[in-house]
Amino acid sequence: MSQEIGIDNIVQEIEGNDEKQKQLAEFWARIDVLTNGSVPDFHPSSLDALMQKQDVPVDQSYLGEKQLRAVLTKTDPATLLNALRKNCKHEDPDTLLVRFLRARSWRTNDSFVMLLKTLVWRADERIESGLLAGGDAAQKYPDEMLGNHEKKICKETVSMISSGESFIHGRDKEGNPLVFIRVKLHNQWAQGKDAFMRASIMEVESIRMLLRAPITSVSLVFDMTGFGIKNMDMNALKVMASGLQDNYPECLGQVYVYNAPWIVDKIWLAVQSWLDPVVASKVLFLSNLEKLTQYVSIDTIPSYMGGNDPYEYKWIDPVVPAPLTAEQIAERDALTAEREKLLDAYVQAGPNWAHALLKNDPTWTAKRSEARRVAFALQENYWKLDKYTRGRVMLDRAGILGPNGEVNL
Repeated sequence: MSQEIGIDNIVQEIEGNDEKQKQLAEFWARIDVLTNGSVPDFHPSSLDALMQKQDVPVDQSYLGEKQLRAVLTKTDPATLLNALRKNCKHEDPDTLLVRFLRARSWRTNDSFVMLLKTLVWRADERIESGLLAGGDAAQKYPDEMLGNHEKKICKETVSMISSGESFIHGRDKEGNPLVFIRVKLHNQWAQGKDAFMRASIMEVESIRMLLRAPITSVSLVFDMTGFGIKNMDMNALKVMASGLQDNYPECLGQVYVYNAPWIVDKIWLAVQSWLDPVVASKVLFLSNLEKLTQYVSIDTIPSYMGGNDPYEYKWIDPVVPAPLTAEQIAERDALTAEREKLLDAYVQAGPNWAHALLKNDPTWTAKRSEARRVAFALQENYWKLDKYTRGRVMLDRAGILGPNGEVNL
């Protein structure tokens, strides 16, 4: 096994907490009701029929909520379940669900709608099969059959991710991986909204690859030194405050805003209103190096910021991957088949313990242990399969993420 696998701090939070375990169980029960084949679609008549089912231990009244139905009309049971399966990657499936519960302060209905919106978004945008499968080589060397508009987005995306305006380096004192953002290198007129969103998704998905138990979040250092009018990109801030916080909940550790000029106070008043209060509470304004070193070691802070680390970001161009050999194809297919069996097992194991707990069946603990076993097997399988399913990006080429999933920060 290439990775040491353990329980992360999100799953650990609910262990021994009866109320939170019950809420997670209800999440799994709801997912099971919607995706276990009871209905072929989410037509209103199908949802009405589900609401009448008597053989489930969870209150079905949530199926009548307008907001939930509005989301479900955009998808179907198979697509919804497939999006959930693909989104787990190396992360414990329970962790994925608890992120949404935490993001809405454990309000089950709000959290569930938030999860459904994200799964529909990921399916519609083809996050795994499209954007992530190609890596940044697909952006650097776009298919000649693409239209001019799409090629323009690709070019702007590469310009942004290669500029050094943001890069992954080191950890803060809480152990969270750090993303340094040099705001003065960002030009609000250099890329459109589509390119900014694409580059941002690629970076967030890359960061997810670095999270290992017990760490479940990443911290950001916004270096505001040299901030000027060309860097004041309100559209970018809206993208980060809406799409990213909604689709990647509870992935943020802290935001360290360093050396901000007075005008940023005015901008913050607007930005703060767009943020969830929990997210806003994680933003710390640090006016000097001494204050920053309370949270980030001086030996991790780059020398251009006054720290001791001589690190300088240098972009490494991607290369178009070589075609797989017959042996590699055979290995990929075997690992994919193994993963599908494990996902099938977890899709059974998750609802099994959930239904048992909601029925006050004492066997739920043994069934939950079985779900934990399958979750660990899924994590181990992922790092064997990753090289065949995820396109390589900068953190791979820089050696931050090793070929077998090892993290070097």
